[in-house]
Amino acid sequence: MPRHPHPSRAVAARDWVWRDFQWVSLVGPVTATEPASYRAALAALMAADPDHPLVCRLDRDRGRWVPVPPARRSAHLAAMVVRLDTASPAGAAEDLMRAPLDDVPFRIALADGILGFRIAHSLGDVRAAYDIFGAILDATATDGTPSALLEPSEPQPMRTALTRTFGRDLRRIQAVRATRNRPAAPRRPSQPWQPSYAVETVSGQAPALRAMKAWRRDHASGVSITSLLYVAVCQALVEVGLAPAWDRAGSLFDLRRYVGQRVRVDGNMVSASGRRFTDLTDPAAVQQDLQAEGESGLPLLAAAEWIAIDAVKWRLRPIVSRLRPQAGIVDRVPVPAAPELSLNSMGRVRAWPAVPWSAPESDRWWLVAGEAPAPEAMMVAVHEDGANFHVTMSFHESTFQRSLVAQALSRVVQQPAELLEAAAVRRTA
Repeated sequence: MPRHPHPSRAVAARDWVWRDFQWVSLVGPVTATEPASYRAALAALMAADPDHPLVCRLDRDRGRWVPVPPARRSAHLAAMVVRLDTASPAGAAEDLMRAPLDDVPFRIALADGILGFRIAHSLGDVRAAYDIFGAILDATATDGTPSALLEPSEPQPMRTALTRTFGRDLRRIQAVRATRNRPAAPRRPSQPWQPSYAVETVSGQAPALRAMKAWRRDHASGVSITSLLYVAVCQALVEVGLAPAWDRAGSLFDLRRYVGQRVRVDGNMVSASGRRFTDLTDPAAVQQDLQAEGESGLPLLAAAEWIAIDAVKWRLRPIVSRLRPQAGIVDRVPVPAAPELSLNSMGRVRAWPAVPWSAPESDRWWLVAGEAPAPEAMMVAVHEDGANFHVTMSFHESTFQRSLVAQALSRVVQQPAELLEAAAVRRTA
């Protein structure tokens, strides 16, 4: 029996802290699909659980999930599935990213040979969104309800994670916090700036992946493909004249590791790194840095601190807006600008069995693009899919020349081993 919706409820603090961000994920090439099948799956979920955040409105003024009343459900479901007039993966991502934030937290996007979604970060991180989209795809294949989304999840994952990791050991908490060493950006001359989101993406096929593995066998046995790609991307940027701000490069950590592997966690459980990389020319050092920071628990503490501070700021926003009406508006970019990298790995992407692929595995592409949150920010997403790997950069072309970013990505897929060798030479010079 269909459930009746309850009154609105507050967005969890660990989700609301991401309210200004969105991101997209697209795949292809796929055969043409009709919006009706996706709307039917979403309608079935809405009937089974009208309070599910996926099918609620996101009230951005109050930070609340608002169930959609029956009279507005058809219009809301129609807005949740959109068609894009483009056949370009990067173009589709840009169209979605440039669309204004509204009260629809999840949109499925269909285009010529393209399938994917845009998600408000307050609804979920990459892992949560992939579970959402996978469940919707499965439901479209069976004309059923995305029942996997109705399973219970951990109600207080941050509290559980902090308790399991640190307990009441305040000395350990203080010691771990003291290891944070990513500096704030220094004050520099600046010039007027306006945002202009851009996305560039490439897929490296089997020969490029084999070249990286051969280099790894000879020079860095045991290092992950992710660490190799991070170094290759950085070296490619150097070679095209976009040397990164080395001491401010970071990564995102999935915090579910601190909750427990068998525990289901919806929404957001991610955090930015608190330490700078020791050496982004050395894949072994990159891997060691990421492992050490993850094992320390610093990303979990950083997330807890960020959430707590943001909750206070949210409560004080009426006062701040009256005293400082321009607070939070970014309209200048430092000169010269240097990419502040967020290097993020999707790992080996779990295949969605119900994707209507129209090409063999070797010719498929995946794209994940996060919103660049600042003028110098450059979001880098890397992941593997069978015999291929994929790299996507999202940035502001009002800060960085698009053609240079495209050149850098081209080098990553055409000569990854040469980039790794050049980075090694630069390290020892």
